[in-house]
Amino acid sequence: MTVIKAAVITGAPASITGTATLALTLALEGCAGTVTVTTDSGDTVTMDIEVNDDVTKWTQVSIGGVVHKIDAINPTSKTFPGGRGAEQLIVYTPAFGATTGTNQWGSEVTVIDNVVTAISASKGNTAIPANGVVISGHDQAGQWLITNAKLDSDVVFS
Repeated sequence: MTVIKAAVITGAPASITGTATLALTLALEGCAGTVTVTTDSGDTVTMDIEVNDDVTKWTQVSIGGVVHKIDAINPTSKTFPGGRGAEQLIVYTPAFGATTGTNQWGSEVTVIDNVVTAISASKGNTAIPANGVVISGHDQAGQWLITNAKLDSDVVFS
């Protein structure tokens, strides 16, 4: 079973007008595929699903449906503790190390299986789980984390 960390849905037919929201929970035995949905009115929509498990391609994160830009993943700059600069939202993976190395001037959220498992404000240097990530924000980005992340909130990277 493949766990989808993020998905990009493309291929909506040109005949659809207006705005619609479609929420799907998928369990795929592969990493990509096609999903066909038939609406209550009998219209059929086919969507191509592309799984974005490559963390180097993540550019944004959504927590509780609210999106924020990701400034860096596993930063290499040592100008600031943990490489997290002013106003930045950073994602730390296990490839970065055991902890974020950040200072207390921000907020951090631990994510395992795309679910918020811990939230810390003004602490820093959070342990990075072997099977997850830590999202770290400074100032406004940190406030965005504290405002939107709640324990058990869904997290989507794309």
